[in-house]
Amino acid sequence: MLAAVLANHARGEETYGSAVSTERGMYPATVIPILHRIEVLGWLTSRVESDDEWPGDRPRRRYYRPVPGYDARIRDALAEADRRRPLPTLAPLPAKRRTNPG
Repeated sequence: MLAAVLANHARGEETYGSAVSTERGMYPATVIPILHRIEVLGWLTSRVESDDEWPGDRPRRRYYRPVPGYDARIRDALAEADRRRPLPTLAPLPAKRRTNPG
């Protein structure tokens, strides 16, 4: 999720929860609390859609972006998480043993 926020921020865009959920293939009810928690931890900041932006036919969006100056820190944290993530290892399946009848 941080990667999606960071990528959109690099393009000059803010990110909202349902956009991240669509992009990541996850439910908004999963994504939005995670984004909120990351904000509470101090990595993101957010704002609610203004009256001028809001079309009125849906709930207001909460837009997220990295805290100013945290872009490099977030990239470093994501790179570290990737380094720590173990790669899956596939072992060959054991050969079937034949049993002798009898």
